[in-house]
Amino acid sequence: MLSERINALFSLLQCNNTEIARFAGCSPGNISKLKTGNREPKPGSRSIAAFAEGVYGYAEDENLLPVLAELCHAPDITREALAPALTAWLFGPGEVSLPRLTATPRSKRARVRQRRSFGERLDRA
Repeated sequence: MLSERINALFSLLQCNNTEIARFAGCSPGNISKLKTGNREPKPGSRSIAAFAEGVYGYAEDENLLPVLAELCHAPDITREALAPALTAWLFGPGEVSLPRLTATPRSKRARVRQRRSFGERLDRA
């Protein structure tokens, strides 16, 4: 089911509707409809193409393209290879299995460092 795969993808990439929508050029509400299953477009639709572009843009920005490529079994991390592989994975059969390769998105690493440095400052005080 498409919504299951989208939720697994969001979990793997540690992203939310707003982050993907920003790169997809649509509203977070459109992404939410895909995530909840309220909207089930066809694999070749413009909304799925925009969603794949949004996921690619987010993964590129957060240095997560290798994780995305492993998930989709894409031959490389180029947009031309990954976007169609992601679409095929989204509509593919079988159970969802997430890759072993994991990474923390760049923007989330900065927040972890900020929290750690605050904790360190608090310990010193």
